[in-house]
Amino acid sequence: DQETRQRALEPFYTTKAQGTGLGLAYAARVIEIHGGEMSFRENHPKGTIFEIRLECSL
Repeated sequence: DQETRQRALEPFYTTKAQGTGLGLAYAARVIEIHGGEMSFRENHPKGTIFEIRLECSL
């Protein structure tokens, strides 16, 4: 739903009974620290697709 999409990367936000809500927030922060970006979109009929982009130096 819309609220979940808007809040998905917030620390401690979860839709699971046993979740801490830290996994995606932590991943997004680590990616950001390394100069990258993380985005996500719905995958109909079920699920989510996450895309992570990181710079590469050769």
